[in-house]
Amino acid sequence: MKYIIILTLSLYANLASALVIWPGSSAPCNTTLSACADAAAVGEVIEIRTNGPINETLSTSSISLIAGDGYKPVFASGNDIDFSVSAIGSSEYTISGLTLVKGRISIIARSSPGKNSIVNITNNHIIENDSSDSIRVNNLGAENALEVNIAYNQINYIGNGSGGITLNNGLNSNNPSSSEITGRVYNNQVKSSGSESIGIGIYGLSDSSFDIDISSNTFIGGGKAGTYIEKSAGSIGSSRIDFAHNATYSNEVDDNYRGLMAEVSAGALEINAINNTIINAFDGFNFQESGSGELDVNLYNNIVAYSSVPVILNFYNLSDSTIDIANDNNLFFNNELNDPDYITGPNFIADDPKIKSLTNARLNPGSPAIESGNGIILFGIASVGLIDADGLFRIKNGNPGSGGLTIDIGAYEAGDRRVLDKLNGNPSNLNPIENTAINSEEFAKIQFSSNLNPNGTSVINGVYNNLNSGVYRNGPIWIIFNQDDSLTMNTNAAFNVWNPAPSSQNYVHTAADAISASESFTELDRVGLNDNPDAILSVTQLWEGLYNDNPVGVFYNAFTGRWNIYNSNFVDMPWMTKFNVYYQERSSNAFLHRTSDANIVIDSSLIDHPLLNDTPCAQFQVTYDSGIMYPYKTGVYYNQARGQWGVFNQGGEPMQELARFHVIVSAEQIAECNDVIFANGFD
Repeated sequence: MKYIIILTLSLYANLASALVIWPGSSAPCNTTLSACADAAAVGEVIEIRTNGPINETLSTSSISLIAGDGYKPVFASGNDIDFSVSAIGSSEYTISGLTLVKGRISIIARSSPGKNSIVNITNNHIIENDSSDSIRVNNLGAENALEVNIAYNQINYIGNGSGGITLNNGLNSNNPSSSEITGRVYNNQVKSSGSESIGIGIYGLSDSSFDIDISSNTFIGGGKAGTYIEKSAGSIGSSRIDFAHNATYSNEVDDNYRGLMAEVSAGALEINAINNTIINAFDGFNFQESGSGELDVNLYNNIVAYSSVPVILNFYNLSDSTIDIANDNNLFFNNELNDPDYITGPNFIADDPKIKSLTNARLNPGSPAIESGNGIILFGIASVGLIDADGLFRIKNGNPGSGGLTIDIGAYEAGDRRVLDKLNGNPSNLNPIENTAINSEEFAKIQFSSNLNPNGTSVINGVYNNLNSGVYRNGPIWIIFNQDDSLTMNTNAAFNVWNPAPSSQNYVHTAADAISASESFTELDRVGLNDNPDAILSVTQLWEGLYNDNPVGVFYNAFTGRWNIYNSNFVDMPWMTKFNVYYQERSSNAFLHRTSDANIVIDSSLIDHPLLNDTPCAQFQVTYDSGIMYPYKTGVYYNQARGQWGVFNQGGEPMQELARFHVIVSAEQIAECNDVIFANGFD
């Protein structure tokens, strides 16, 4: 009976709203995308199932536009997507998974008074755009609320307009609108060049307000600023910006870029700038208050290094500021000037942060920024998520052995360890992990994925491991083992090994509830995981006396609001089986991969990800998710012909359509092996 329940839950979770498919088989969706969009009903979703190129500009209203699973629709050079969104009642619209070359995405929201809209702009690539904005949202409605979710986009802007992501709220100073924008700009990568270019710009006009979380983004350049916030004359509302976990670098072209600049000439603005890293800027933080404007700033846990001035309050060379600023636990190093208005807090650090380079500001071991931040401030003031600039969970229980809740200064959190481990010597069912740092951690919670051809070597010479595996500790050494000790793994069998730093979201689960003779699954009960169907998990079997010679996966039970680990061949799970479990909020580097006829290659499914593509040295984790029968052992491999990584069935079984895999990528590991921050034109 439990097997039927699992299958039912999986099918329930896969049900989706009816879609309009383009290109379709009947008119008008068997013609142009514009014709299909114009005929769509308000609120309808068009799923694009072609890679293009799509040589048309789309101008329509009140629909959603998304890429089909496995497809990467590309709009030909110079084409834009211009949407007008109106809400008579509450409504939600999405633009996701599209690539534009020298084009933009523009949304104009015109909701009626008292009516609200939600706009999601996610997972889009905008390459070499030279128009005014790459992603622009104008909220022109009166007395309404607009919620935005702008996440996981990659933007490369080259021009003299504002550039990257722009949010305009309110009609103008002469036409009051009393409108509000809320939401987040999260985990985007924006590269901007041009004397007036901006990575993210937020503008308040007329009687408008905004409450925006800007978090976990990476900016390169911006001739004017990586992030620019303005409340102009007539903007009499009270607004708030939480600016956290963002990394900002120079593009080495524009000399006068600022990390974060805010100008307030009317109304009130609160800025909480916490755990950011700004490298090689003209100004790190530039705060300007004039007219009737009121600006309050909380500035904590930030790194500003190799810049001209770390903080400017109005003019840097005058004692003229009335800005209310609270600050501490910041690290400023090798900056040229100081504003006399800015007084550092008692826990200020002036030492070398020991970053890896001017283009890679992750912390080296021994950095004074490690565990020197104030975590209480992050929880108490900002409302942002707890994901660092690499897209991974950052609240960790200290480096190994330290204990306690700690946080690093800056946008990146140190502490995770990774290694590509191979079985050396003769074939064996045991593979000792040959890494001193990992073996030194007695209570490490190791995750691993089998890697067929590390560094992109020939698949023909790849070493398969079509066996159920786990980890255990033997004295001072961690060992990857086969659950059936009569079967050996071959010499040079390789594994991507990841030891996440200790945290509340990295723990050992014991299957104490798998007590019935017909239970193949065990329920997880964890804060942050419960009632969170969008969580991303990584799961590895841990041996502490019990074997479970079965492939495992995860599924979400929508009725109970709980995630479960299950034997994906539906074999009963031994009572008290143990698993290492890591989970986090979804990000650009922790995501869900879905298989489809567009990405399946026989026994594998290719993953399209900007850091993985054309990066044969990448190491990452995959965990199966569906709840349906999937009795296969999986691994990852690099497809040399396509320049893509994929997940594959070790036994050569055909890959199922509609299968799902949780994927966790380490941007830090890829930066070290391939010097990549941005890809597909973002290097």
